[in-house]
Amino acid sequence: MKKNAFFKKALTFISAAVMAGAIGLGAGIGSKVSAADGDGSTTPSSDNGASDTTTIILTKYAVAKDTGLTTQKDLTTEPDSSKDRVQGAVFTLYDVTDQYWKDVAPTLTGKGTAEDTTDADSLTANEHKYDLNTATKIDPETGSAVTEATKTDTAKTDANGQITYKDLPNYNAAGQYKVYLFHEESAPTGYTLSPDFVVSLPVKGADGTVYVYPKDEVTGAYQLKFTKIDANSETKLEGAVFYIKNGDQYAQVNGQYGENNQVVGFDKNPVTVKWVNTEAEATQFKSKADGSFGFSATTQTIKDGVTYGLTTGTEDKPQQYTIEEKTAPNGYKIDR
Repeated sequence: MKKNAFFKKALTFISAAVMAGAIGLGAGIGSKVSAADGDGSTTPSSDNGASDTTTIILTKYAVAKDTGLTTQKDLTTEPDSSKDRVQGAVFTLYDVTDQYWKDVAPTLTGKGTAEDTTDADSLTANEHKYDLNTATKIDPETGSAVTEATKTDTAKTDANGQITYKDLPNYNAAGQYKVYLFHEESAPTGYTLSPDFVVSLPVKGADGTVYVYPKDEVTGAYQLKFTKIDANSETKLEGAVFYIKNGDQYAQVNGQYGENNQVVGFDKNPVTVKWVNTEAEATQFKSKADGSFGFSATTQTIKDGVTYGLTTGTEDKPQQYTIEEKTAPNGYKIDR
């Protein structure tokens, strides 16, 4: 009987989903699973002095569309500060341990050929998938969807694109390894949602921490366009020079700054916009004959602690961009 065939059909829908940054379960199961008398129960083989909890740090990366995303195989590498990150993505953490082991444990007994193996050691990350749909059943009496997943926490990625889940238990009451499912509830406008992914504990780096990197594809670009006009006649004015600001920061477009590198008018094609701290680093924007100036940019990301791009903000707090006039057109005074 090919038990593994059922395992793959029932729980292996990850290949495509993993491409967007999902994490397989292979790293967490491995040789830590043993069967007791063939009844499907499992017992962890603990290491002496091992901690009973693990901290997981989720870092939300932003990636360009159609970049050929690959599966994350290493859960022990610290975040790369040079990668674009997403602030404001909302994730819910579910504990799916009991449901997972009820569904999967019976298949993790015995050994077979490479083709039909039921040995946990040989199951790769690409052969594991457990999502919120898998953990949701239909009640035969009511016809309603009922999830056996236990909601543990809901949080939003911070300015560094991160959520830290501290001291997650490694085992349940039965001594089985904990299995946690991460579900992205929402992402900022201009990003796709990443698929559900799971992490089976314990698996951690030398610092005792697990690092996961779900990815959102950037799908949107925004236009920030202004028009300089005469306040009385509404005549469009050429030659006014401005800084564009995000709070106390200034826009720097394509690395251009200073009077000799002014951006004239408005271009609908997205540019690289970095938000800098001083006028000396800022791009100067000059209105052209139709009074227009500004730029287009992709959805906001964070990289090396620096903000790039544009955002609409949230319903509760819409984003506000402002302008600061440096030079007025001939015959006019600077707006204050």
